[in-house]
Amino acid sequence: MNQNIIVTMPSKDLRKIARDALKGNWMFVIIGSIIYTAIAELPIYFLNFAFSSDFGSSLYTLLVSGALSFGYASFLLSFFRKTGADYGQLFSGFERFAKLLGLMLYISIFTALWSLLFIIPGVIASYRYSKAFMIMVDNPSLSAREALNESKRLMRGNVMKNFCLDLSFIGWQFLALIPSSIIASLLGASIVSSVGGAMGDVAGMGAEALIQTSLTGSKLLISELVLFVANLGLVAVSAYIQTANVALYDMMTGRLKEAPASGEWPLDPVSPPPAPTPGIFSQEAVYTRPENPEEYNYIPDMKEPTKQAQGETAEPAKEEAVEAEVIEIVEAEIVGEDKTEE
Repeated sequence: MNQNIIVTMPSKDLRKIARDALKGNWMFVIIGSIIYTAIAELPIYFLNFAFSSDFGSSLYTLLVSGALSFGYASFLLSFFRKTGADYGQLFSGFERFAKLLGLMLYISIFTALWSLLFIIPGVIASYRYSKAFMIMVDNPSLSAREALNESKRLMRGNVMKNFCLDLSFIGWQFLALIPSSIIASLLGASIVSSVGGAMGDVAGMGAEALIQTSLTGSKLLISELVLFVANLGLVAVSAYIQTANVALYDMMTGRLKEAPASGEWPLDPVSPPPAPTPGIFSQEAVYTRPENPEEYNYIPDMKEPTKQAQGETAEPAKEEAVEAEVIEIVEAEIVGEDKTEE
């Protein structure tokens, strides 16, 4: 499958697909998202409390973020495809710890390098690499570099669609932030009243920043835990966002079809649809999600499309040169093939 699929479905319809998938299962997915978030964030609070520095928490984040991202992607993909999701999948990434650590390092390094050019290239890079863990779930034998290349291929022409989809949730995110903002403000006001005029030099600081600079030891830890609980609404919104992103991913890989409401062409869940023509998609988009798990098998073609086959210009030479240089330095030590695993 050389030619990537460009998704044209409006964001509101992608959100509807996510809501349909979550209908009757919101609590199941939200609990999974809470478990994922708790494993990723709660140890950071305790490490900062134990070591009084960011070193322990930074090291923890570096080591577990790749495995946890893989596990969360596996959980959401299985849920959306109705192939038997369970909370144990959240920990499945630790079976491929070294490879996923390498993948996360690749993404972090390349995104940081593109961010040096300005903010926008960094944001674009983060979206181009955003499907790498889902691809690794579907194709665990791929190397980290192959997963990144496949993510880049799938995202050609879909970066803006993914960005607009995420942006369409901004209202829900603001609403979810209200409880934590109120609690942070109350904690900050409590601190100011307890120290009186001595806090005059922190006037204008945000409530959470005020908490960080004014509390130490166990009080700071308790405050962080309270804020974590207050942010659970944001975790629920994140579950909604990520489910919509899974729908987008399955469309880009050809598993999920957008089709005219009249059903003018077959709703085949595997082969890509014909090229869209203006006005072909109605406001009430039709989609299919096959029940047979075998229909989700997807082996990406790792060959880069040529100009003739793809009808697009080749990847920018500058980007390939930067990535190749970093790969030479990192690949041998970090992302070597785990032969015993395969």
